[in-house]
Formats: sequence, structure tokens, C-alpha cells
Amino acid sequence: MHEFLVRHFGEEISHPKLGPIAVRDEVTRDFDIAETFAVDTVRAIDSGNPADGLMSGGIVVPKDGSPVHWAPTMPAVEDYVKAVADGERWWSSGGAEPVTEVTYYGLLTPGRTRSNPSGVLRRRTAAGNTTDEVFTRNLRWEPTDYFRKYELGHNDDEQVEITPGEAAEFVRRIRSKLAQS
Repeated sequence: MHEFLVRHFGEEISHPKLGPIAVRDEVTRDFDIAETFAVDTVRAIDSGNPADGLMSGGIVVPKDGSPVHWAPTMPAVEDYVKAVADGERWWSSGGAEPVTEVTYYGLLTPGRTRSNPSGVLRRRTAAGNTTDEVFTRNLRWEPTDYFRKYELGHNDDEQVEITPGEAAEFVRRIRSKLAQS
């Protein structure tokens, strides 16, 4: 995040007219997929006067290695992070389009069923771009080339389309299981 602040506010991390910038620790949040931070001028933090501040959105630090970025001003930061976690949006980068289509798949290795898949994949489309992801033991959605390999005949495992609710239940079950270990 330091590099992000330097890129936007210079080495001194200071606004040219409003002065030094500081992180507002009281609104820092840690989500499963990202940490979010709010920054403002020291003057606004000390005075409590919003007119002395930046009037900017939060800073999002994705845990999947995606670039640090300003959160959109709408929706609220926690709703934005939840929408990304649920596959309804991608991390924003210069006004990225909302995801328009999400299809979930259960991975059926031998002995597994739709109600108990060995893994869950999703295909998300936004502005004509498609991204394939798998929910991993890192407890996050990560890119996968499963479908490309499957189409080329390199994967013998089958997949079946599942509902968003079935995918969410799988994610909940895995998060709960790994939290206990």
C-alpha cells in the first residue's frame, strides 16, 4: 500500500494543498479476500472537518495479488468487496465493467457427486471478457486453465453446472473445514 500512496501523493505522502496523508485506522477492515483502508489528511483527522479532507474512497489491497486500487465510490466498500467475493464483479481498475454473467461448475472426480463435488469452478464474463477461476485451499478464487485443458482433452474429470447457492455452500463448507484445522 505504501507504493500506492507514494504513486498518488509523492514521496512525502502529502497532498499539495491539504498537507500530509495518514491511514484512518478506525475504518481499516480485513476481509477474506482483501484488506481495505481509508486515508485522509492529517488536518481533517485532527479537526474532524470533512472540508479539510480528501473526499476519496477507500483503498483496496486484494489478497489474490491483484493491484492495489481505489474502491469505487458506489457501492459501499464492504458491498464492493462482497460483490467481488461472490463473483458479481471483478476488482475495479479504471472503471471495470460489472460482471454480466457467472456460471458455476462442480468438479466431479471419481466417487464425487453434484452435491459433494471435489471442487468448484466459475466462469465470469464482463464486457465480453471471460475469466475462469477455481476456489482454492487458499480460500479464494484464483485463475485456472481447467476448461482450456479440458477442451484439449488433458483433464479426465467431469464437471457439471451448479447453482450459485450450491457453489456458495461448497465455499462455506471448505472455509469452515479449513478454519477448524
